[in-house]
Amino acid sequence: MLGRLTWSAIPFDEPLPLLSGAVVGVVILAILVTVTVKGWWPYLWREWLTSVDHKRIGVMYLALGLVMLLRGFSDAIMMRAQQAIAVGSAQGYLPPQHYDQVFSAHGTIMIFFVAMPLVIGLMNFAVPLQLGVRDVAFPVLNSVSFWLTASGVLLINASLVIGNFARTGWMGYPPLSELAFSPDEGVDYYLWSLQISGIGTLLTGVNFVTTILKLRAPGMTYFRMPVFCWTALAANLLIVAAFPILTATFVMLLLDRYLGMHFFTNDAGGNQMMYVNLFWAWGHPEVYILILPVFGIFSEDLVKLWASDPRAPYENLGRPTLINRANGGKRGYTLDFTLRDRRKSDEVFVAELKCEIEYQSFKYFVLTRNDQLDHHKKPAFEAFLQTARSPNDWKVTIKGREISTKGAILIWGDATPCGKQQVKGNKGFHEVLTVADICRDLRQWKCERFEGLLAERQRWCEEMFSGLLNQVEQKISLRLEEGV
Repeated sequence: MLGRLTWSAIPFDEPLPLLSGAVVGVVILAILVTVTVKGWWPYLWREWLTSVDHKRIGVMYLALGLVMLLRGFSDAIMMRAQQAIAVGSAQGYLPPQHYDQVFSAHGTIMIFFVAMPLVIGLMNFAVPLQLGVRDVAFPVLNSVSFWLTASGVLLINASLVIGNFARTGWMGYPPLSELAFSPDEGVDYYLWSLQISGIGTLLTGVNFVTTILKLRAPGMTYFRMPVFCWTALAANLLIVAAFPILTATFVMLLLDRYLGMHFFTNDAGGNQMMYVNLFWAWGHPEVYILILPVFGIFSEDLVKLWASDPRAPYENLGRPTLINRANGGKRGYTLDFTLRDRRKSDEVFVAELKCEIEYQSFKYFVLTRNDQLDHHKKPAFEAFLQTARSPNDWKVTIKGREISTKGAILIWGDATPCGKQQVKGNKGFHEVLTVADICRDLRQWKCERFEGLLAERQRWCEEMFSGLLNQVEQKISLRLEEGV
Protein backbone atom coordinates (compact mmCIF):
# COMPACT_ATOMS: atom_id res chain seq x y z
CA MET A 1 0.00 0.00 0.00
CA LEU A 2 2.72 2.49 0.98
CA GLY A 3 4.66 1.74 -2.23
CA ARG A 4 1.73 3.05 -4.28
CA LEU A 5 1.55 6.39 -2.43
CA THR A 6 3.24 9.34 -4.15
CA TRP A 7 2.62 13.07 -4.13
CA SER A 8 -0.09 12.46 -6.71
CA ALA A 9 -2.03 10.57 -4.02
CA ILE A 10 -2.93 13.90 -2.41
CA PRO A 11 -5.96 15.25 -4.34
CA PHE A 12 -4.80 18.81 -5.00
CA ASP A 13 -7.32 19.06 -7.84
CA GLU A 14 -10.30 18.14 -5.64
CA PRO A 15 -11.17 20.88 -3.12
CA LEU A 16 -13.72 18.85 -1.12
CA PRO A 17 -11.32 16.22 0.32
CA LEU A 18 -8.69 18.88 0.99
CA LEU A 19 -11.23 21.10 2.77
CA SER A 20 -12.53 18.20 4.83
CA GLY A 21 -9.01 17.12 5.74
CA ALA A 22 -8.12 20.68 6.68
CA VAL A 23 -11.12 20.98 8.99
CA VAL A 24 -10.30 17.67 10.67
CA GLY A 25 -6.64 18.69 10.98
CA VAL A 26 -7.57 22.03 12.59
CA VAL A 27 -9.84 20.28 15.11
CA ILE A 28 -7.13 17.74 16.01
CA LEU A 29 -4.53 20.50 16.29
CA ALA A 30 -6.81 22.54 18.55
CA ILE A 31 -7.32 19.52 20.81
CA LEU A 32 -3.57 18.84 20.99
CA VAL A 33 -2.80 22.48 21.78
CA THR A 34 -5.46 22.56 24.50
CA VAL A 35 -4.16 19.37 26.10
CA THR A 36 -0.59 20.71 25.99
CA VAL A 37 -1.47 24.13 27.41
CA LYS A 38 -3.54 22.62 30.21
CA GLY A 39 -0.79 20.14 31.06
CA TRP A 40 -3.05 17.13 30.72
CA TRP A 41 -0.56 14.85 28.90
CA PRO A 42 0.77 13.03 32.01
CA TYR A 43 -2.77 12.36 33.26
CA LEU A 44 -4.03 11.20 29.85
CA TRP A 45 -1.01 8.99 29.28
CA ARG A 46 -1.13 7.41 32.73
CA GLU A 47 -4.89 7.13 33.30
CA TRP A 48 -6.28 6.63 29.78
CA LEU A 49 -3.90 5.95 26.91
CA THR A 50 -1.93 3.25 28.75
CA SER A 51 -4.73 2.14 31.07
CA VAL A 52 -5.74 -1.52 31.34
CA ASP A 53 -8.83 -0.78 33.43
CA HIS A 54 -11.83 -2.32 31.70
CA LYS A 55 -14.06 0.68 32.52
CA ARG A 56 -11.70 3.21 30.95
CA ILE A 57 -11.17 0.99 27.91
CA GLY A 58 -14.94 0.67 27.61
CA VAL A 59 -15.32 4.45 27.71
CA MET A 60 -12.63 4.83 25.03
CA TYR A 61 -14.42 2.28 22.84
CA LEU A 62 -17.67 4.23 23.23
CA ALA A 63 -15.94 7.54 22.47
CA LEU A 64 -14.31 6.02 19.38
CA GLY A 65 -17.66 4.68 18.18
CA LEU A 66 -19.35 8.07 18.66
CA VAL A 67 -16.58 9.93 16.82
CA MET A 68 -16.81 7.52 13.91
CA LEU A 69 -20.59 7.86 13.99
CA LEU A 70 -20.07 11.53 13.12
CA ARG A 71 -17.84 10.50 10.21
CA GLY A 72 -20.33 7.90 8.98
CA PHE A 73 -23.21 10.35 9.38
CA SER A 74 -21.36 12.99 7.38
CA ASP A 75 -20.82 10.42 4.60
CA ALA A 76 -24.55 9.69 4.62
CA ILE A 77 -25.37 13.40 4.35
CA MET A 78 -22.95 13.74 1.44
CA MET A 79 -24.56 10.82 -0.40
CA ARG A 80 -28.10 12.12 0.13
CA ALA A 81 -27.09 15.61 -0.94
CA GLN A 82 -25.48 14.24 -4.10
CA GLN A 83 -28.63 12.26 -4.92
CA ALA A 84 -30.79 15.33 -4.34
CA ILE A 85 -28.64 17.57 -6.57
CA ALA A 86 -27.78 15.12 -9.37
CA VAL A 87 -31.17 15.24 -11.11
CA GLY A 88 -31.65 15.18 -14.86
CA SER A 89 -28.60 16.54 -16.64
CA ALA A 90 -26.99 17.82 -13.42
CA GLN A 91 -23.96 15.84 -12.27
CA GLY A 92 -24.02 16.91 -8.64
CA TYR A 93 -21.07 18.15 -6.62
CA LEU A 94 -19.25 14.81 -6.19
CA PRO A 95 -17.27 13.18 -9.01
CA PRO A 96 -18.34 9.57 -9.64
CA GLN A 97 -15.17 8.04 -8.19
CA HIS A 98 -15.46 10.18 -5.05
CA TYR A 99 -19.11 9.21 -4.56
CA ASP A 100 -18.12 5.53 -4.82
CA GLN A 101 -15.48 6.05 -2.12
CA VAL A 102 -17.96 7.78 0.18
CA PHE A 103 -20.48 4.99 -0.40
CA SER A 104 -17.93 2.28 0.45
CA ALA A 105 -16.53 4.16 3.45
CA HIS A 106 -19.97 4.77 4.92
CA GLY A 107 -20.91 1.09 5.05
CA THR A 108 -17.48 0.03 6.31
CA ILE A 109 -17.43 2.65 9.05
CA MET A 110 -20.95 2.04 10.31
CA ILE A 111 -20.50 -1.73 10.63
CA PHE A 112 -16.88 -2.10 11.73
CA PHE A 113 -16.06 1.20 13.42
CA VAL A 114 -19.38 2.37 14.90
CA ALA A 115 -21.54 -0.62 15.76
CA MET A 116 -18.70 -2.90 16.87
CA PRO A 117 -16.92 -0.34 19.14
CA LEU A 118 -20.22 0.68 20.74
CA VAL A 119 -21.20 -2.94 21.51
CA ILE A 120 -17.71 -3.92 22.68
CA GLY A 121 -17.50 -0.75 24.78
CA LEU A 122 -20.72 -1.62 26.60
CA MET A 123 -19.48 -5.17 27.24
CA ASN A 124 -16.13 -3.87 28.48
CA PHE A 125 -17.75 -1.52 30.93
CA ALA A 126 -20.58 -3.69 32.27
CA VAL A 127 -19.70 -7.39 32.07
CA PRO A 128 -16.85 -7.49 34.67
CA LEU A 129 -18.96 -5.39 37.04
CA GLN A 130 -21.96 -7.68 36.65
CA LEU A 131 -19.81 -10.78 37.15
CA GLY A 132 -18.25 -9.32 40.30
CA VAL A 133 -14.66 -9.56 39.02
CA ARG A 134 -11.90 -6.98 39.19
CA ASP A 135 -11.12 -6.92 35.47
CA VAL A 136 -11.24 -9.05 32.34
CA ALA A 137 -9.10 -12.17 32.07
CA PHE A 138 -6.34 -10.49 30.03
CA PRO A 139 -6.26 -6.74 30.79
CA VAL A 140 -3.22 -5.92 28.64
CA LEU A 141 -4.70 -7.86 25.72
CA ASN A 142 -7.86 -5.80 26.19
CA SER A 143 -5.85 -2.60 25.74
CA VAL A 144 -4.06 -4.06 22.71
CA SER A 145 -7.44 -4.93 21.16
CA PHE A 146 -8.64 -1.36 21.55
CA TRP A 147 -5.53 0.16 19.98
CA LEU A 148 -5.69 -2.28 17.08
CA THR A 149 -9.24 -1.06 16.43
CA ALA A 150 -8.04 2.55 16.75
CA SER A 151 -5.28 1.80 14.20
CA GLY A 152 -7.90 0.61 11.73
CA VAL A 153 -9.80 3.84 12.35
CA LEU A 154 -6.63 5.85 11.66
CA LEU A 155 -6.09 4.09 8.33
CA ILE A 156 -9.63 4.53 7.08
CA ASN A 157 -9.57 8.23 8.00
CA ALA A 158 -6.15 8.75 6.40
CA SER A 159 -7.66 7.63 3.10
CA LEU A 160 -9.84 10.74 3.25
CA VAL A 161 -6.86 12.87 2.16
CA ILE A 162 -3.91 10.60 1.34
CA GLY A 163 -4.73 8.44 -1.66
CA ASN A 164 -8.29 7.19 -1.84
CA PHE A 165 -10.56 4.56 -0.35
CA ALA A 166 -12.04 1.47 -1.99
CA ARG A 167 -14.69 1.94 -4.65
CA THR A 168 -16.05 -1.57 -4.25
CA GLY A 169 -18.81 -1.16 -1.67
CA TRP A 170 -18.32 -2.13 1.97
CA MET A 171 -18.16 -5.85 1.13
CA GLY A 172 -15.23 -5.59 -1.30
CA TYR A 173 -16.48 -8.17 -3.77
CA PRO A 174 -14.01 -9.42 -6.40
CA PRO A 175 -13.27 -9.16 -9.26
CA LEU A 176 -13.81 -5.41 -8.69
CA SER A 177 -11.48 -5.52 -5.67
CA GLU A 178 -8.80 -7.43 -7.56
CA LEU A 179 -5.67 -5.71 -8.85
CA ALA A 180 -6.85 -5.74 -12.47
CA PHE A 181 -9.88 -3.54 -11.70
CA SER A 182 -8.64 -1.63 -8.61
CA PRO A 183 -4.93 -1.02 -9.15
CA ASP A 184 -4.70 1.94 -6.77
CA GLU A 185 -4.34 1.89 -2.99
CA GLY A 186 -8.08 2.14 -2.15
CA VAL A 187 -8.70 -1.58 -1.65
CA ASP A 188 -5.44 -1.83 0.30
CA TYR A 189 -6.73 0.77 2.76
CA TYR A 190 -9.93 -1.25 3.05
CA LEU A 191 -8.19 -4.59 3.59
CA TRP A 192 -5.54 -3.44 6.05
CA SER A 193 -7.90 -1.33 8.17
CA LEU A 194 -10.36 -4.21 8.53
CA GLN A 195 -7.63 -6.81 8.94
CA ILE A 196 -6.00 -4.94 11.82
CA SER A 197 -9.26 -4.05 13.58
CA GLY A 198 -10.61 -7.58 12.97
CA ILE A 199 -7.65 -9.10 14.80
CA GLY A 200 -8.37 -6.75 17.69
CA THR A 201 -12.01 -7.83 17.74
CA LEU A 202 -11.00 -11.51 17.69
CA LEU A 203 -8.71 -10.95 20.69
CA THR A 204 -11.60 -9.22 22.46
CA GLY A 205 -13.81 -12.26 21.83
CA VAL A 206 -11.23 -14.62 23.32
CA ASN A 207 -10.82 -12.29 26.30
CA PHE A 208 -14.53 -12.09 27.14
CA VAL A 209 -15.25 -15.79 26.61
CA THR A 210 -12.45 -16.57 29.07
CA THR A 211 -13.67 -13.92 31.51
CA ILE A 212 -17.28 -15.09 31.57
CA LEU A 213 -16.47 -18.80 31.73
CA LYS A 214 -13.57 -18.72 34.18
CA LEU A 215 -13.56 -15.53 36.28
CA ARG A 216 -17.01 -15.24 37.81
CA ALA A 217 -17.22 -14.23 41.45
CA PRO A 218 -17.82 -16.94 44.09
CA GLY A 219 -21.50 -17.81 44.09
CA MET A 220 -22.04 -16.38 40.61
CA THR A 221 -23.29 -19.53 38.90
CA TYR A 222 -24.32 -19.56 35.26
CA PHE A 223 -28.00 -19.21 36.14
CA ARG A 224 -27.29 -16.27 38.42
CA MET A 225 -25.56 -14.36 35.64
CA PRO A 226 -27.46 -11.33 34.34
CA VAL A 227 -29.08 -11.67 30.94
CA PHE A 228 -26.60 -9.19 29.45
CA CYS A 229 -23.71 -11.48 30.44
CA TRP A 230 -25.40 -14.40 28.67
CA THR A 231 -25.91 -12.42 25.48
CA ALA A 232 -22.34 -11.10 25.71
CA LEU A 233 -21.09 -14.68 26.02
CA ALA A 234 -23.09 -15.74 22.96
CA ALA A 235 -21.86 -12.75 20.95
CA ASN A 236 -18.22 -13.36 21.83
CA LEU A 237 -18.46 -17.06 21.04
CA LEU A 238 -19.70 -15.99 17.60
CA ILE A 239 -16.77 -13.55 17.33
CA VAL A 240 -14.32 -16.36 18.06
CA ALA A 241 -16.02 -18.58 15.47
CA ALA A 242 -16.64 -16.02 12.69
CA PHE A 243 -13.82 -13.47 12.64
CA PRO A 244 -11.07 -15.98 11.71
CA ILE A 245 -13.07 -16.61 8.53
CA LEU A 246 -13.00 -12.91 7.67
CA THR A 247 -9.29 -12.71 8.46
CA ALA A 248 -8.48 -15.67 6.22
CA THR A 249 -10.64 -14.26 3.41
CA PHE A 250 -8.84 -10.92 3.48
CA VAL A 251 -5.45 -12.69 3.58
CA MET A 252 -6.34 -14.55 0.38
CA LEU A 253 -7.43 -11.31 -1.32
CA LEU A 254 -4.19 -9.63 -0.20
CA LEU A 255 -2.20 -12.54 -1.66
CA ASP A 256 -4.07 -12.09 -4.93
CA ARG A 257 -3.15 -8.41 -5.01
CA TYR A 258 0.44 -8.57 -3.73
CA LEU A 259 1.79 -11.94 -4.91
CA GLY A 260 -0.27 -12.55 -8.03
CA MET A 261 -2.18 -15.53 -6.69
CA HIS A 262 -5.58 -16.56 -8.02
CA PHE A 263 -8.00 -17.26 -5.17
CA PHE A 264 -10.70 -14.90 -6.44
CA THR A 265 -9.52 -13.81 -9.91
CA ASN A 266 -11.38 -14.28 -13.18
CA ASP A 267 -8.73 -16.59 -14.61
CA ALA A 268 -6.24 -19.30 -13.58
CA GLY A 269 -8.82 -21.22 -11.57
CA GLY A 270 -9.96 -18.35 -9.36
CA ASN A 271 -13.51 -18.36 -7.99
CA GLN A 272 -15.16 -15.04 -7.12
CA MET A 273 -18.15 -16.81 -5.58
CA MET A 274 -15.88 -18.35 -2.95
CA TYR A 275 -15.22 -14.83 -1.61
CA VAL A 276 -18.95 -14.17 -1.35
CA ASN A 277 -19.55 -17.44 0.50
CA LEU A 278 -16.67 -16.85 2.90
CA PHE A 279 -17.63 -13.23 3.51
CA TRP A 280 -21.18 -14.14 4.46
CA ALA A 281 -20.00 -17.05 6.57
CA TRP A 282 -18.76 -14.15 8.70
CA GLY A 283 -21.55 -11.72 7.78
CA HIS A 284 -24.51 -13.71 9.05
CA PRO A 285 -23.02 -14.32 12.53
CA GLU A 286 -22.03 -10.62 12.58
CA VAL A 287 -25.72 -9.71 12.63
CA TYR A 288 -26.15 -11.61 15.90
CA ILE A 289 -22.82 -10.36 17.28
CA LEU A 290 -24.27 -6.86 17.07
CA ILE A 291 -27.87 -7.51 18.11
CA LEU A 292 -27.52 -10.07 20.92
CA PRO A 293 -25.93 -7.67 23.44
CA VAL A 294 -28.64 -5.13 22.63
CA PHE A 295 -31.28 -7.81 23.29
CA GLY A 296 -29.56 -8.43 26.61
CA ILE A 297 -29.80 -4.75 27.54
CA PHE A 298 -33.47 -4.68 26.62
CA SER A 299 -34.31 -7.92 28.43
CA GLU A 300 -32.43 -6.95 31.57
CA ASP A 301 -33.17 -3.29 32.00
CA LEU A 302 -36.55 -2.85 30.31
CA VAL A 303 -38.27 -6.16 30.97
CA LYS A 304 -36.62 -7.80 33.96
CA LEU A 305 -36.82 -4.64 36.05
CA TRP A 306 -40.58 -4.44 35.75
CA ALA A 307 -41.70 -8.03 35.21
CA SER A 308 -39.44 -10.07 37.50
CA ASP A 309 -41.94 -10.13 40.37
CA PRO A 310 -42.90 -13.76 41.03
CA ARG A 311 -46.39 -12.57 41.99
CA ALA A 312 -47.21 -11.39 38.48
CA PRO A 313 -50.88 -12.28 37.97
CA TYR A 314 -50.63 -14.31 34.79
CA GLU A 315 -48.38 -17.35 35.00
CA ASN A 316 -47.26 -18.96 31.77
CA LEU A 317 -48.23 -22.63 31.78
CA GLY A 318 -46.85 -23.51 28.35
CA ARG A 319 -48.03 -23.90 24.77
CA PRO A 320 -51.57 -25.27 24.94
CA THR A 321 -53.43 -27.49 22.53
CA LEU A 322 -57.17 -26.84 22.28
CA ILE A 323 -59.46 -29.79 21.59
CA ASN A 324 -63.19 -29.49 21.00
CA ARG A 325 -64.76 -32.08 23.32
CA ALA A 326 -68.40 -31.00 23.03
CA ASN A 327 -68.66 -31.72 19.31
CA GLY A 328 -66.61 -34.89 19.49
CA GLY A 329 -63.73 -33.37 17.59
CA LYS A 330 -60.25 -34.74 18.13
CA ARG A 331 -58.23 -32.23 16.15
CA GLY A 332 -56.22 -29.83 18.31
CA TYR A 333 -54.87 -26.36 17.66
CA THR A 334 -51.69 -25.08 19.26
CA LEU A 335 -51.88 -21.51 20.52
CA ASP A 336 -49.21 -19.37 22.10
CA PHE A 337 -49.83 -19.56 25.83
CA THR A 338 -52.12 -20.60 28.63
CA LEU A 339 -52.27 -18.28 31.63
CA ARG A 340 -53.20 -18.89 35.24
CA ASP A 341 -54.73 -15.80 36.83
CA ARG A 342 -53.48 -15.62 40.42
CA ARG A 343 -55.88 -12.78 41.20
CA LYS A 344 -58.95 -14.97 40.60
CA SER A 345 -58.50 -18.22 42.49
CA ASP A 346 -56.05 -19.73 40.01
CA GLU A 347 -58.51 -19.64 37.12
CA VAL A 348 -56.95 -20.83 33.86
CA PHE A 349 -57.39 -18.83 30.67
CA VAL A 350 -56.49 -19.56 27.09
CA ALA A 351 -54.55 -16.61 25.67
CA GLU A 352 -53.83 -15.49 22.13
CA LEU A 353 -51.04 -12.93 22.51
CA LYS A 354 -48.93 -11.87 19.54
CA CYS A 355 -46.58 -8.98 18.87
CA GLU A 356 -42.93 -8.02 19.29
CA ILE A 357 -43.10 -6.58 22.81
CA GLU A 358 -42.61 -9.24 25.45
CA TYR A 359 -43.87 -9.12 28.99
CA GLN A 360 -43.46 -11.94 31.48
CA SER A 361 -42.62 -14.43 28.70
CA PHE A 362 -45.80 -13.81 26.72
CA LYS A 363 -46.58 -11.34 24.01
CA TYR A 364 -49.13 -8.66 23.31
CA PHE A 365 -51.60 -9.14 20.51
CA VAL A 366 -51.56 -5.47 19.50
CA LEU A 367 -54.61 -4.29 17.58
CA THR A 368 -55.95 -0.82 16.96
CA ARG A 369 -59.40 -1.50 15.48
CA ASN A 370 -62.12 -4.01 16.15
CA ASP A 371 -62.28 -5.14 12.55
CA GLN A 372 -58.67 -6.33 12.73
CA LEU A 373 -59.93 -9.38 14.56
CA ASP A 374 -61.84 -10.36 11.43
CA HIS A 375 -58.64 -10.57 9.36
CA HIS A 376 -57.28 -13.56 11.26
CA LYS A 377 -58.44 -16.67 9.43
CA LYS A 378 -56.02 -19.23 10.85
CA PRO A 379 -57.66 -22.30 12.41
CA ALA A 380 -55.86 -21.73 15.70
CA PHE A 381 -57.26 -18.22 16.00
CA GLU A 382 -60.75 -19.40 15.07
CA ALA A 383 -60.41 -22.00 17.83
CA PHE A 384 -59.44 -19.24 20.22
CA LEU A 385 -62.50 -17.20 19.31
CA GLN A 386 -64.74 -20.23 19.84
CA THR A 387 -63.10 -20.85 23.19
CA ALA A 388 -63.72 -17.25 24.19
CA ARG A 389 -67.42 -17.52 23.37
CA SER A 390 -68.08 -20.99 24.78
CA PRO A 391 -65.27 -21.89 27.18
CA ASN A 392 -67.06 -24.83 28.75
CA ASP A 393 -67.00 -26.75 25.45
CA TRP A 394 -63.20 -26.87 25.36
CA LYS A 395 -60.36 -28.51 27.21
CA VAL A 396 -56.72 -27.47 27.26
CA THR A 397 -54.02 -30.13 27.00
CA ILE A 398 -50.59 -29.11 28.26
CA LYS A 399 -47.83 -31.71 28.26
CA GLY A 400 -50.36 -34.50 28.14
CA ARG A 401 -52.44 -33.15 31.05
CA GLU A 402 -55.94 -31.72 30.59
CA ILE A 403 -56.95 -28.46 32.24
CA SER A 404 -60.46 -27.05 32.23
CA THR A 405 -60.62 -23.45 31.09
CA LYS A 406 -62.72 -20.72 32.66
CA GLY A 407 -62.52 -18.54 29.57
CA ALA A 408 -60.24 -16.83 27.11
CA ILE A 409 -58.30 -13.62 27.46
CA LEU A 410 -57.04 -11.12 24.90
CA ILE A 411 -54.19 -8.69 25.53
CA TRP A 412 -55.34 -5.57 23.70
CA GLY A 413 -52.63 -3.17 22.63
CA ASP A 414 -54.25 0.22 21.99
CA ALA A 415 -57.76 0.56 23.38
CA THR A 416 -59.73 3.02 25.51
CA PRO A 417 -61.89 1.70 28.37
CA CYS A 418 -64.92 2.21 26.12
CA GLY A 419 -63.23 0.31 23.30
CA LYS A 420 -62.31 -2.50 25.68
CA GLN A 421 -65.93 -2.91 26.76
CA GLN A 422 -67.01 -2.80 23.13
CA VAL A 423 -64.63 -5.61 22.25
CA LYS A 424 -65.85 -7.70 25.16
CA GLY A 425 -69.45 -7.14 24.13
CA ASN A 426 -69.02 -7.63 20.39
CA LYS A 427 -66.71 -10.63 20.54
CA GLY A 428 -67.96 -12.27 23.70
CA PHE A 429 -64.55 -12.39 25.33
CA HIS A 430 -64.31 -13.40 28.96
CA GLU A 431 -61.77 -10.69 29.75
CA VAL A 432 -59.77 -8.09 27.88
CA LEU A 433 -56.64 -6.38 29.23
CA THR A 434 -54.93 -3.28 27.90
CA VAL A 435 -51.29 -2.33 28.07
CA ALA A 436 -52.28 0.44 30.47
CA ASP A 437 -53.77 -2.16 32.83
CA ILE A 438 -50.55 -4.15 32.81
CA CYS A 439 -48.36 -1.07 33.34
CA ARG A 440 -50.52 0.01 36.29
CA ASP A 441 -50.19 -3.43 37.87
CA LEU A 442 -46.42 -3.45 37.32
CA ARG A 443 -45.99 -0.11 39.04
CA GLN A 444 -48.07 -1.31 41.95
CA TRP A 445 -46.14 -4.58 42.34
CA LYS A 446 -42.80 -2.78 42.11
CA CYS A 447 -43.73 -0.50 44.98
CA GLU A 448 -44.95 -3.37 47.12
CA ARG A 449 -41.92 -5.54 46.42
CA PHE A 450 -39.24 -2.88 46.33
CA GLU A 451 -37.91 -3.37 49.86
CA GLY A 452 -37.99 -7.15 49.50
CA LEU A 453 -36.06 -7.03 46.24
CA LEU A 454 -33.47 -4.73 47.78
CA ALA A 455 -33.04 -7.05 50.75
CA GLU A 456 -32.69 -10.06 48.46
CA ARG A 457 -29.99 -8.36 46.36
CA GLN A 458 -28.22 -7.17 49.50
CA ARG A 459 -28.01 -10.72 50.83
CA TRP A 460 -26.66 -11.96 47.51
CA CYS A 461 -24.02 -9.19 47.42
CA GLU A 462 -22.93 -10.02 50.97
CA GLU A 463 -22.53 -13.69 50.04
CA MET A 464 -20.56 -12.80 46.93
CA PHE A 465 -18.16 -10.39 48.63
CA SER A 466 -17.70 -12.59 51.65
CA GLY A 467 -16.62 -15.33 49.24
CA LEU A 468 -14.16 -12.92 47.63
CA LEU A 469 -12.73 -11.93 51.02
CA ASN A 470 -12.32 -15.58 51.98
CA GLN A 471 -10.34 -16.21 48.79
CA VAL A 472 -8.08 -13.20 49.47
CA GLU A 473 -7.47 -14.32 53.05
CA GLN A 474 -6.57 -17.82 51.90
CA LYS A 475 -4.08 -16.46 49.36
CA ILE A 476 -2.49 -14.21 51.98
CA SER A 477 -2.18 -17.12 54.38
CA LEU A 478 -0.51 -19.25 51.71
CA ARG A 479 1.94 -16.46 50.86
CA LEU A 480 2.81 -16.03 54.54
CA GLU A 481 3.37 -19.75 54.95
CA GLU A 482 5.58 -19.83 51.86
CA GLY A 483 7.57 -16.88 53.19
CA VAL A 484 8.04 -18.56 56.55
